[in-house]
Amino acid sequence: MRWASENLRGQRGLSMIEVMAAITIIGITVVGLLVARNNNLACMADQQSRFKASRLAEKTLDEALVLIRTGRKKAADYDNDSGAFEEENGFRWASEISEVETSEIFDDEIAETLEGVALLTIRVYYKIGGEERFVKYSSVVRVDETEKK
Repeated sequence: MRWASENLRGQRGLSMIEVMAAITIIGITVVGLLVARNNNLACMADQQSRFKASRLAEKTLDEALVLIRTGRKKAADYDNDSGAFEEENGFRWASEISEVETSEIFDDEIAETLEGVALLTIRVYYKIGGEERFVKYSSVVRVDETEKK
């Protein structure tokens, strides 16, 4: 009677350690690929939200500037104002007016011509992974003394 091991002598094959090492390497590679894919999806979601927030901030600022320049609203109406976007869930906006201190930048003659200039800033907030982020767009507007709060 011949033993099975006698029949296998001289034949080449993989040992159990080689098979386990190969499975371990493949497993680590697959896990690494899944982690990279997950990170890529999260990055894409952040970029899409940031793009949408930028588009909304630009649109909101443009609308505010049109309303101010046509006299339908005063620049001061946008100081510490906020709201949500009906068409976009998860996005909200806030605006503020801040004075521009021109005397620190320009000489007195130029600074006088720029008196009443303010910075209108629109921020659009959005959440990614539980963390709130925002994009900010700003423009210079003229604020009359009569409309300051």
